[in-house]
Amino acid sequence: MTCRDGSNGATRLFLRMVGARDLGLGLGLLLALDRDAPSRGWLEASAVVDGIDAAACLLARHNPRSSVLPATVGLAATGALLSAWLARQLNPPPSGRSQQPS
Repeated sequence: MTCRDGSNGATRLFLRMVGARDLGLGLGLLLALDRDAPSRGWLEASAVVDGIDAAACLLARHNPRSSVLPATVGLAATGALLSAWLARQLNPPPSGRSQQPS
């Protein structure tokens, strides 16, 4: 994850930020599952941020070492797809009929 110029202070900060974000999403999901609360929003949020991570990696493809790029994009994209799939498995979307009066 280091840049080609060898700097890694910013990389450590970035990894801590992403780790804290993922830890927060994971704990929120665990609490929701433990309390039988809806978990779909936590999983959808995770899918969105992982998708953004994958897109950001592709946009910055010239900065990280080329050996790291495929793995980071692959992990982020896989996380996004799995979170989106799990969101629908654990809490299916409401039926097509609107609950609001017409």
